[in-house]
Amino acid sequence: MKVSKCKKAAATHPRRLWHGPRHRGTKQARWEQEVQRLLESDLHQADLERQNTELLQARAETEQLLRQYSELNASLERRVAERTEQLQTTIRDLQTFSYSVSHDLRSPLRSINSFASVLLEDYDQNLDQEGRRLLSAIVKKTVGMAALIDDLLNFSKNSRQELSVQTIDMTPLVRELIEKFTGNGLATLVEFRVAELPQARGDRAMVAQALENLLTNAVKFSSRTEHPVVEVGWYERDHEQVFFVKDNGIGFDMKYASAIFGVFQRLHSSEDYEGSGVGLAIVEQVITRQGGKVWAEAESGKGATFYFSLPKP
Repeated sequence: MKVSKCKKAAATHPRRLWHGPRHRGTKQARWEQEVQRLLESDLHQADLERQNTELLQARAETEQLLRQYSELNASLERRVAERTEQLQTTIRDLQTFSYSVSHDLRSPLRSINSFASVLLEDYDQNLDQEGRRLLSAIVKKTVGMAALIDDLLNFSKNSRQELSVQTIDMTPLVRELIEKFTGNGLATLVEFRVAELPQARGDRAMVAQALENLLTNAVKFSSRTEHPVVEVGWYERDHEQVFFVKDNGIGFDMKYASAIFGVFQRLHSSEDYEGSGVGLAIVEQVITRQGGKVWAEAESGKGATFYFSLPKP
């Protein structure tokens, strides 16, 4: 009886009987898909929460770094302001010193030199050999002191003077300086060898001062050589031009090379070679202000070569 009812139902509704198991399988699959979706949603939500926590933490760390940067920047600005004020005070003191030197010291030096010179010229017959020697020493020392004051004033002025950067024709500049030496009779026995130099970029007056000081040194320290020779040349290195002044004079020991550009640093006695001890310091000062470098190579008894670099024009 039950079988026949089933057959009858199957005959009446064949699709319902055939698809019954598949329909139940589809509901199961949908339920599983829904559970999977909910699980994935929960995982996604947890991942979002984790990312949000990380972002909040990163934001807090960034804000802390910004506060530290702001505090550091404020501290640096205070220190810069303090150092600037100290520098301005130093410059004012230096200007006051320069004024004092140029007026308060030079005037009495001129007077001492004048009085001693008058005694030597007008009262020479009344002085013995020792008296003439002492007066000559006074004149010589006052001249040296005046030169030292001039060099110190130049050193002070160069630190404050504004740069007037321009293209410099180096060959005419060097020849002009050499003519000044020979015209004054200071280097009549020196053979100058000047290469064809390229143009350079810098403050012409300051470069001229550096070259003049280097040429003065070369002439002075090669003056006792049988055949003194002073060479001026150059070569190219990286993005700069290197100029040099070379002599065949007495030279020096390279262990002192790092000290010779300091103020009052002398490697030879002032009795043997006159000088203020400021000339090379001025060379380093004016060249470094223009973005260049200075250095030297030498050997005792075999001369010295002084180099300085300048940017290409």
